[in-house]
Amino acid sequence: MGKKKLPASVNWRINFILGLFLLIGGLIGWRFFYLQVLHHKTYFLQAQAQHQNKTEIKSQRGKIYLKDKDEKNYFLATNREYYNLFAVPRELDNLKDRSEVIADIAETLARITGLAQDATAQKLSKTGDPYEPLFEKLSDAQYREIWERDFPGLHFVKEWKRWYPQETLAAHVLGFLGRDEERGEIGQYGVEGYYQDTLAGAAGASVDSYDASGNWTGVPSEFFSPARDGDDIYLTLDQNIQFMIDKSLREIMEKWEAAGASAIVMDPKTGAILGMASEPSFNPNEYAKAPNLDVFLNPIIQNAYEPGSIFKPITMSSAIDSGAVTPQTTYEDTGSLLIGGHVITNAANRAFGLSTMTNVLEKSINTGIVFAQRKMEKDEFKGYIESFNLGRRLGIDLAGEVPGNIANLKYKRDIDYATIAFGQGIAVTPLQIVSAVSAIANGGAIMRPFLVEKTVSSEGEEKKTEVKEAARPISAQTASTLTAMMVSTVENGYDKIKVDGYYVAGKTGTAQMPDPEKGGYLDQYVHSFVGFAPAYDPAFIVLLKLDTPRGVRFASSSLAPVFGDLTKFLLNYLEIPPDY
Repeated sequence: MGKKKLPASVNWRINFILGLFLLIGGLIGWRFFYLQVLHHKTYFLQAQAQHQNKTEIKSQRGKIYLKDKDEKNYFLATNREYYNLFAVPRELDNLKDRSEVIADIAETLARITGLAQDATAQKLSKTGDPYEPLFEKLSDAQYREIWERDFPGLHFVKEWKRWYPQETLAAHVLGFLGRDEERGEIGQYGVEGYYQDTLAGAAGASVDSYDASGNWTGVPSEFFSPARDGDDIYLTLDQNIQFMIDKSLREIMEKWEAAGASAIVMDPKTGAILGMASEPSFNPNEYAKAPNLDVFLNPIIQNAYEPGSIFKPITMSSAIDSGAVTPQTTYEDTGSLLIGGHVITNAANRAFGLSTMTNVLEKSINTGIVFAQRKMEKDEFKGYIESFNLGRRLGIDLAGEVPGNIANLKYKRDIDYATIAFGQGIAVTPLQIVSAVSAIANGGAIMRPFLVEKTVSSEGEEKKTEVKEAARPISAQTASTLTAMMVSTVENGYDKIKVDGYYVAGKTGTAQMPDPEKGGYLDQYVHSFVGFAPAYDPAFIVLLKLDTPRGVRFASSSLAPVFGDLTKFLLNYLEIPPDY
């Protein structure tokens, strides 16, 4: 008996169902292939993200130290835990006396922290708001007073923040830790800016596992990379010297109603900076309260100025080193000199008659220093100026150093060379001029100036700064000759400074300020003094600068006494034995 054939409609249904299963199976297979092969990594990472949490481990910023003569270290910058204050306004939503509580909180915070009362009340009044930051870096007293009030909706969180325990001391050297929109906290200005990467270290990370409910599984971290703390920095600054020059600057600023003042103390034999300060200053703990951004600039490396007569030892050393003149070379001073239609005169229009080159420095005779300069060829004089590293950055380890400007030497005009000889028509930074004069103090050699003595990593690895000779513009014999001339300037010139038992070398400068708008010069002056002691074996060289003082005409009156007092302090503090 033969098999009975199924009706065609049944065969069609079976084939349809079979085809449908095959299609569905194919689609499922393709989906599995799509998910597990083609996009395996994407969905694996998504799943992993749901069950894992990556946490950044912050590094501790390196500390900054200064020292004293006994090598004892003191904090200039460190880190400490502060309380930050924030509010959870929704916790106030159901209070019956909500308005009164908000007003009380806003009034209390305004009194304790200075927060604007209306702005604080507005933040606290946001219904359902889960978080409002209010104040960062509460002082201990502020924290205790707010905590004792036990206000609803106010909370505290601890956070490590940068702290400058000596406040304004060496602020221009330090800079501060500020905030950048893209990079977050970042060192700005000074050592904080220059050594940002060294101080910052590197953040670490850990990856922990969580279950579907978001609870930690207790399984040890699947990935852990420890943070690397920043290196500690040890400066060459001496705390007591820094304190003394800070104090001196504030006093002369007030006495002479000056717009600004700067001081630098350097070891001419190594280039180590022992003290560096400028006024007006700022507190890096409260840098946001500074009146303007200009106060953050370090005038010693970022403001070039016409130095005036403290430049004369540079010109004289060039002329003596070249053989153009000797200390005994004479000329007849009539009080004025005509060069290319321009008249050069001495201060107060004085004429000194027959004078030696030593007299030129003693009496700060403009026409005499021009006489010495004109005994040299222009290219020779230009070459000496450049060999003193003027008009270029010295490479000090601070952010923002500027090169100065000696462009007038390029034009070879007689009048430009004449005025440059006595420090006019040339712009240098205080660091550049003290560095140049240090060649006289150090046997003809200029050492590269530096502020960081060493860095020490969190693992204890120590890197010391290498002392380097930067230039040797004059011979040792010339340096010795100029030293004797500068000693004579202190003893016999206008810059009379008496330090019993010691020979002191020095020179004042009183320079008119150029008019940047109309050209020419203003009836305003910058006073400077540069000197070193003991003169024939210097332990330090000092530069003082006073901007637009009032009620005093010459630096011999405003700064020479300050230099004398500071020199006495340094000789006593550093325990330098007397010369005689």
